[in-house]
This record gives sequence, C-alpha cells and structure tokens, in this order.
Amino acid sequence: MRTFRCFLVLMSAVLLVLLYPAAGASFEPVEMRFDTGASVVTPGGRPEDVKFAEVNAAGGDDLVAVTNTPDALLVYEGDSTGLLTPLVNQTLSETPLCVVAEDFDGDYKTDYAVGTAGGNVLVHWGNGTGKIDTLRPPYVFPFGPGGPVHDLEPIYFDNNTLVDLVSMRRWVGQVDMLQNAGGTFAKTFSVVTPGPFDVAVGHLDGDTYPDFAFTDGVLNQVYPVLNLSGVGLGVQVPEATGNTPRGVSIGDMNGDGLGDIIVANSGDDDVSSFLAGVGGSYTRTDSPVGDMPLLLVTSLFGTSNNFDDVAVLNGYDYTVSILKGNPDGTFDGEAVVPVGTDARAIAWGSMDNDWKYDLVIGNNDLKNLQVLRNTTPPKTTRLAGPDRYETAVELSKDTFTFTGGTVIIATGQNFPDALAGGPLASVKFAPILLTRTDALPLSVIAEIKRLAPAEAIILGGEGAVSENVRAELMAAGVPAAGIKRLGGTDRYETAYLIAKEVAANVFAAGVTQVVVATGTNFPDALAGGVLGGWMYAPVLLVRPDSVPEPTQRALAELPGVTSSFVLGGVGAVSAGVASQMPAPTRLGGADRYETAAAVAEYVRASTPYVTHDMFVATGQNFPDALAVGPVAATHGPAPLLLTRTSSLPPSSRTFIGKWAKQYRGVIVGGGVGAVSEAVVDAMKQAY
Repeated sequence: MRTFRCFLVLMSAVLLVLLYPAAGASFEPVEMRFDTGASVVTPGGRPEDVKFAEVNAAGGDDLVAVTNTPDALLVYEGDSTGLLTPLVNQTLSETPLCVVAEDFDGDYKTDYAVGTAGGNVLVHWGNGTGKIDTLRPPYVFPFGPGGPVHDLEPIYFDNNTLVDLVSMRRWVGQVDMLQNAGGTFAKTFSVVTPGPFDVAVGHLDGDTYPDFAFTDGVLNQVYPVLNLSGVGLGVQVPEATGNTPRGVSIGDMNGDGLGDIIVANSGDDDVSSFLAGVGGSYTRTDSPVGDMPLLLVTSLFGTSNNFDDVAVLNGYDYTVSILKGNPDGTFDGEAVVPVGTDARAIAWGSMDNDWKYDLVIGNNDLKNLQVLRNTTPPKTTRLAGPDRYETAVELSKDTFTFTGGTVIIATGQNFPDALAGGPLASVKFAPILLTRTDALPLSVIAEIKRLAPAEAIILGGEGAVSENVRAELMAAGVPAAGIKRLGGTDRYETAYLIAKEVAANVFAAGVTQVVVATGTNFPDALAGGVLGGWMYAPVLLVRPDSVPEPTQRALAELPGVTSSFVLGGVGAVSAGVASQMPAPTRLGGADRYETAAAVAEYVRASTPYVTHDMFVATGQNFPDALAVGPVAATHGPAPLLLTRTSSLPPSSRTFIGKWAKQYRGVIVGGGVGAVSEAVVDAMKQAY
C-alpha cells in the first residue's frame, strides 16, 4: 500500500511571519510557520470538501474528503506522525459536495454522511476500521426537488448520544435541522432566507446545547440561531456584515466563554469579528485579508497565547491568511500561505498530535489535498519572582485557579524534607509553596489567601518549618483541623510518611510503582517528581550504597508496588541498591542534566498525547525545580529539564532541539539569576 508522508521540506517552502503584539500585550513576538511542501494527491478527483476526523483507534487525526470527476469518498488514515495512508476510495452514485464523518447509529464506528448535488444525504456505514461496511447498503435521506446540499455540519441538537446534522441548500435558500433517530434522519426545523452560503456550529449563549450561525450573501447578514434546549430554533436578529459574506465560523475570540462569530466578506476583502456581549448583542470589528475571502476556520494556530486564531481561504489571490488572535478579540499580524488556484475547502486538525493545529486545503484544480503543517516554534515564557518564594507563588498562580483545595508547604532554605513532595502535590492537585523556617513570606500569605485552601500539608519537622508557620497558616484562613505535618526524624522517614500519604489518596488499584532517588542530593529526586506525580508513584529516598530502614518499611507497607524507577547513575544509586527495588528500570545519565533528560524522554515517550508545554529549571539549586514539579505534572504531564544557570547542558539542548517544536510553550521556572537569558537564547536557537 502506498503511503504519503507529511514532513518539513526545503526552507524555501516554509512560510515565516513575525507577529508583533499590540501595545500593552503581555506576549512576545512569535513566528508563525507553515510547511507548504506536503500534499496528498487525490486519485483523479477534484476535492469539493475535506474534514479532519478520527475514523479508527490507530492514533492521529485522519482525513476524509469527497471529490468529483470521479465522484468518490476518500479516507486517509493518520498515525500521529504525519504519515497518511489511503484507506478508502469509494465510488459514489451522485456528485458529492460536502462530507461529515461521525458515528450516526451509535455503534461506536465512524460513518460518512455525504451531501450531494442531487439533493440527497447519503450515509455510508463504517465497519470500525475506518473502512466502509460493504454488506450494509447506504442510507439515503432525500430532500426531494430543490437543489444540491451544499453544506453539512454535525451537531448534538438534543444533547443525546446521536449526532444530528445541520444542512444548507443555497439554491432553495434553506437551512434545515436533520434530527437523528438512530441512523435515520427527519427534517424537524427549517430557516428560510434568500442567500445562505455557509453554516458553523458552536455555543453562542453559554448553555450546554450547541447553536449555529449562517451567512446570507444576498442580504449581507449573518444569522445567529439559538438551540432552544433541543426542541426548537430561535433565530436571532441578524447582524449586518460586509459585502457578500461567505464563510462563517464560531469561536471564543477573547476568552470570555461566549461564542463569537467570524465572517469572511468576499466583496470587501476582509473578515468581520462579532464579539458576543450581554443579552445577545454583538460588537463588530473588521480586519483586512486577501483577495475575495471565501471560507474560514478558527482554532489555535499560533503559540503566543490561548486565544483563537483565524485561517481564511482567499479565492482570487490563491492564498490562506492566518490571523493571530489577541486577548481583546482583535487580530495581530498575518501569515500568508499560497494554495491552488481553485481551492474549495479548508479544514483544521492535528496531523502529529501536537498542540499546534495544522490545515488542509482541498485544491480542486490541482486535484490534491494540500497539507499545511504548523511548524510554529513554541512560545518561551518565564514564570519568576524576585526570589524563590515569589517564584513558587508565580508558578502557583499560573496553574491553580480554584479555591478550597490543598497547599503543600515546604522550606525554601534546605532541600531534604521537600524532596519527595512532588507526587503528593500532584495527587492533591496542589501547589508547593515555600516558606522560611520561622515565618511565611508576605507573598506566600497573599497566595494562600487567594487559594483559600481547606487543607495545608507541611513537609518536614519543626526544624524545617516551625510551629509559628502553622499559626500563620491559620491566620491566613486555613482551618486548624486542615493543617497536617508530615515530618520524620530525617529525610528518609519524611519521604516514607509522604509516600503513605500519597497511597492514602490514590484510588482504584492504589500505588503500584515507586520512584527511587538518592537522598544525598536534590536534582534526581526533583526531576523524578514529575514522573512520580504523573504515575501517582511516591518518591522514596536511598543512600548510594544502602536502603534506609524507613524506605524498607515503605516498600513493605505498600504491597501493591510491583515496579520501580531508579533515578541517576550507579554513583547516585548503586547497582546493589537498585537490585533491592521491585522490577527496577533505571533512568539515569552521567550527571543530573542527563538524568533529567532521560526522565523527560521517558515521560514524553510514555504519554499517549503531546502536552501543551515543557518546563526548564535550574539544576544548581533546589527551590525552583521543587515548585515547578507539580505544575509540570498537572500539565499533562509535561517534561521537566534541568539547566545550568549560565549555559544549556548538551543533554537538555538535544532534547529541546528534537522535541520542543511539538509543544506550544516552553516555560522557564525561575528568574535570570537561576536561568539566564543566555540559556533562554540557547533554547530558542535549538528549536
């Protein structure tokens, strides 16, 4: 079977645009890059529509397309690396115009609904592998006389488990709701208008029922249509667009939780953003794009923030414009990518399971599906305060937004008692906040008041965190009954007590793995905190050549443990000590940086998806990496690399150069005194 691979090609084929933030914006300039060199040739056909879909459990987004001349349904299987393998080439009995891939009969197999030029919806049933069940005849929903079905969009109209359809027929001026009755459809609601062109599904009013919007190119309007709890449609007062509106999409452009509407105005060469306001009102802003914009999609294409971007297919200058979204719902900068001279479809998805969404263009003239792989580099963000205490606070603010949970309190003045705290923080979904031995820093008190925790767990004895800190926790609002101390006679017993607490908070099978690291130094244990936090595996501490009694006790009292991860080389944990651990797997290198990179590689390779971010902290002191650990673990988990303050170690550089482009962000934990700007520059050069 022939395969097609999507990959980076000659640098001349990579589009690069620098996007500079508006005044007052808090994000850095970020390049948007799309590899334009990859395409999949459709066998003789001219693409009319293309969609990303998950057609089987093989991993990675797949592609579904329909073509004319010949009339066919095509499916390409993705494998999460960008490899596309032809899976289906089904001849159709009618000329197709649009396609949707969903499970329409509730059997957990992907089916294919095709809107045709003959005015029908054809449903071809899947067999669970992405292919078509040839023993089951297609279902036909006939609209009857009235013209082609130009658009189909999936919608859970009545919030049950069956996927319904919104259809649009331009020639008869009608948008219809096709409700699913278990594999057959009934037209239940219709909206009649002179010139409908495109339909988009999304949430407009904040309830759980999906709504939709459609453009009218005759009236120069866009219609928001609310879903009335699955029993009717509420057509809202239309909004005036620019001239000849075509494509429409729904997204949250400013992060307020309300559905905004984006329209391509082909007569004005711009897009209109309709930001949702109170009571169903909208505020319109226009942004220029290419010549005669036809269709558009919204998603996260850049990496500088988490606000939706817009990709616009321009009909007359044969390009796609990618507009970078800003926090205020406006756009900042434009990447322009050349496409075919008769492109008729645009879709977004992930070819390689990263968090930077790719585009596919259906080029009718070139008879291909043009894959625009998103190779935008990750955004580098520094989370830091003027000292270790405020750095931990900044990390907490970035991740932990809810109240009434747990905080972990550890000394910021020495490492032993805090070494094993990472997995406990992950199990509790709690930040690690640092304190001085005798008093909480003011910034930490303020963060505790913001979080309003019901529980605070102090790591270490009174020599590490005094009873005065307990009193200050109560003064900050933590209930006295919710304050617990886990402190033993030494670091090994403290790790034992923490391990027991982790086990007490793990459900189902309980603790089945442990992470083993030296207790004589901090880097390996802190790097392993992410691994332990992800797997709910406590960190147990050993001496290089012996297993302390508390660690032996922990293993004896955790009978469900069947395997272990031993961190560091034989100089950190000897072969004799490792052999006393259950089914040990050693993750180590020649130094702390190689060990951290080995742990990061294991986390990356073992995670079935690519997380948003990766983290970097200094390996020359413990506080920043300690606070970063639970944050990284809650990000998916995200790999944590260690670096020297003034130079990037080769092992960290290699990992970053190889994998950073799969991530949307690289987060540096700590100020320039911990991780210098020279190191940040070296990271950027690596990716």
